[in-house]
Amino acid sequence: MSEVSMHHLVSIPGYKGSFALLSESSAAHTAVVFVHGFKGDATTTWSQFHSLIDVYSSEFEWWKATDVYFYKYGSLAKPIAVNAHEFRLFLDLIFPSPEIIQPVRSAVWNMRYSKLVLVGHSEGAVVIRRALVESYKLLRETRLMIPFPNPENEHDIQLFLQTNPVFAATLILFAPAYLGFSGAGWIQLLLHFPKISGIFNAALNFSTAYVELQKDSPVLRQIKDDTTAIAGPYPYLSAFRAHSIFGEDDRIVYIGEYDNDQAAEIIEHHDHISICKPTPKYKMPIKVVRYADRRKASGG
Repeated sequence: MSEVSMHHLVSIPGYKGSFALLSESSAAHTAVVFVHGFKGDATTTWSQFHSLIDVYSSEFEWWKATDVYFYKYGSLAKPIAVNAHEFRLFLDLIFPSPEIIQPVRSAVWNMRYSKLVLVGHSEGAVVIRRALVESYKLLRETRLMIPFPNPENEHDIQLFLQTNPVFAATLILFAPAYLGFSGAGWIQLLLHFPKISGIFNAALNFSTAYVELQKDSPVLRQIKDDTTAIAGPYPYLSAFRAHSIFGEDDRIVYIGEYDNDQAAEIIEHHDHISICKPTPKYKMPIKVVRYADRRKASGG
């Protein structure tokens, strides 16, 4: 195991609670962006990811040339559409050209990322999928009635993705809540977040996220309908085809996937909270993100 730190912690101007771990490599060509879930944050949700990507860099060398962003947002009070809109604006600042952290880089550093991996947990997965739908709709409006490339025209597809690289992103979603929260699962949630037990009833009554993340909510239905409507005719838009991972003991969200996603992966001995937290004995989260760039848009 390597003991040499290859990432440096930097704050992100204008995004309190968010931060980046920037690679020492001058050839950092990949950005990985982590988005936490309900009542989570950029630190505790992804516990040990921050250190283990360097600890196991000799085993997973891909991380050495990767910049890692941990994004924080208001997961309780704000509507999902608002959080998604703000996240889309954040993405625009870091991908493909990370303008927001340019001042902390070398003066000669002017790289553009060529790959993007979006990693969401629970509500964060919903925020990511909504943000991607918003990006697509904005592009569709600017292109007026000009059609997207035919799936069989490889040349035009590559030109399109070079111009719109966010749509070639890879999605790795841990315990995603895009099918809704399970009502019974809130008991389990309380066990993991004892600090909110005293305000639990208030959180249920006043949390916008709680209302919008209920099974079959209009918000979740629209995100699913929009995503599948895009993924179907445009299989080369990998950003709309997710790889979802659930713990077999998860009782907080419903387990499943969208029509064009890969089949959901279910991991033994893990629940809603632990599924996204790597440890020396549980390296799967590090590995699955490390190999994300090798997954095909078709889900293979």
